[in-house]
Amino acid sequence: MADERPISDIKAQSRDESGGRVAIATRDFLVCLDRAGTELWRFDFGPREDGPGSAWSNCRFSRDGAVVWLYRPDMYSGHGPADRWFALDAATGAILGDAALPTVGGQGGHHHLHPDGVHVLLEVGCGQDGSYLFKGRIDQGALDWAPWPVADSPDQCDQRIAALAPDGSQVMAFEYNDTAVTFYGFPSGAVQWQIPMEEFGFDLEADQLETVFLWSGRYVDDTTALVEMKGETGEIEEGAPDWAADGLEEWTDYRAYQAVDLIERRVIGPADAAGAHTGRRPRFVPEPG
Repeated sequence: MADERPISDIKAQSRDESGGRVAIATRDFLVCLDRAGTELWRFDFGPREDGPGSAWSNCRFSRDGAVVWLYRPDMYSGHGPADRWFALDAATGAILGDAALPTVGGQGGHHHLHPDGVHVLLEVGCGQDGSYLFKGRIDQGALDWAPWPVADSPDQCDQRIAALAPDGSQVMAFEYNDTAVTFYGFPSGAVQWQIPMEEFGFDLEADQLETVFLWSGRYVDDTTALVEMKGETGEIEEGAPDWAADGLEEWTDYRAYQAVDLIERRVIGPADAAGAHTGRRPRFVPEPG
């Protein structure tokens, strides 16, 4: 039975806006509203059994606002035996295409809109089982999709997308276990180059850190990318670690920004949050807030 409660009474799991319209995904349906809050259409997910855990739907308008992309974690939300990916007509809610995804059960998904205005990358997080990536587009009114970067091997998609190059030719991704930053060509999925985590110069023992892991990344310009790490300082056992010299205390959350030269394919060194990397830059900064 369709859920008839007002959208204001139901917890939204994701939302997106385009051209005066708002798409809101809940656990049980996707709804499209106009600017005044009037419901334009609703896509009901159907009956739901108790799932094995919590999971989050994700919706996103295409760049031109013509399509609403929807990731539905059916395995964990109790809607079906496989997670599903939908493309819906943003004007009517009609299904343009859908796919049963070969995941082991996603806990949530995130859509990355490609700069070409055509392709969409979907990242599905599966907890301790890693993550899966998929590439999709609308081709002659129908959904065309495949696992990415390896089209015939979804278990090779154990990456987290950090950023897409402004011209769309490259994707920066993080290995699920934080061992490396990988740069892929798009749409080929070919590995162009890779930076092992140790090349960023962080060592838990030598730096007296409790943790360090990859957090986010972005393209600053055509020649420089920025990789952001997060973690926690440790206990000062001997000497003065860099984080203490940078003003952090023991057992404190930190961030660390590293600039990457995209032309020479190497780590430049410490940067600030905006990507500036000339002159002396601290290796560690306090977690904001």
